[in-house]
Amino acid sequence: MGTSVAAVISYYRNRWNEESEPEVRDMPYALIFAFVLPAARFILDKSVFEILARRFVRSKAIWKRDDSLTSDKGSPAAIDREALLKTHSKYKESLWKIAYYLSSCIFCFFVTFGEPWLTDTKYYWIGPGSKVWPDQMAKLKAKVLFGYFAGFYVYSIFAILFWETRRKDWLVHLIHHICCVTMSIVCYHFRVFRMAPAVIGLHDISDVLLEVAKLCLYSKFELGANVSFALFATTWVMFRLWWFPRNVLYSFCCETIKYWDLKRYPVLLPRLYYALNFATIMMIEMHCYWWILICRVLYRQLVAGRVEGDVRSDEEDD
Repeated sequence: MGTSVAAVISYYRNRWNEESEPEVRDMPYALIFAFVLPAARFILDKSVFEILARRFVRSKAIWKRDDSLTSDKGSPAAIDREALLKTHSKYKESLWKIAYYLSSCIFCFFVTFGEPWLTDTKYYWIGPGSKVWPDQMAKLKAKVLFGYFAGFYVYSIFAILFWETRRKDWLVHLIHHICCVTMSIVCYHFRVFRMAPAVIGLHDISDVLLEVAKLCLYSKFELGANVSFALFATTWVMFRLWWFPRNVLYSFCCETIKYWDLKRYPVLLPRLYYALNFATIMMIEMHCYWWILICRVLYRQLVAGRVEGDVRSDEEDD
């Protein structure tokens, strides 16, 4: 029995690391996740997240049925109830984002562990052996990761428009999500497989810490909010403002010229070169925009001694 189980595990482990050409039949991975993720969120939202939000959003009055709270929409009690309901909703949003971003980080670590391009960017374009881009193939686990990433941001475009709390920087988030979907499709089609897992994983570390800071803020745990936000700001500088330009933008700008065969694709490659660099620079500009917002919160934190208001993006005024 043990031998047969070990054989099955070994078979699927080999399949998981099996390399193959990118094909049209790989696209359903993204479509599957685009439907599975919102379904999973809906189920968690109505069960686990609801329980946690009721437990840690610090007010019991919100759960009491009291007609006086809704009889006069302009009364202080009704306004307080509305604010608490919004906090309750945002708490569950943060729980969902932590669930996704943490799973994404773990998945990316699994895909990139032991790969040479994690520490040396030239291997984005060369290897294994004598192979050079675009003759490289992708492992099955990388294909599924692309589908997971693209599916999440396809769903997120609709979520930010129709589901989630509208925030001041919602348009920047929407552009960011569209860029993520576009870059995932372009990178997959043109076999830029290798840098994506590292980029996704290191970006999502910051997002996990941001959402943890929000949870602490919503539940009135000031020390946790301060520490989480400080760690979030640190990882933002390390990974988005330093590592991302230094590795990804540098590789797109400089190493592609060295390793791409322009004679083989004289028309396509210049267009792809400028498109990838343009999209990367746009991402860096958005990171800089958000860093300005982060600095404002850091300033308020230093002045007031705690994180005040929402983190990075406040809710829009009614």
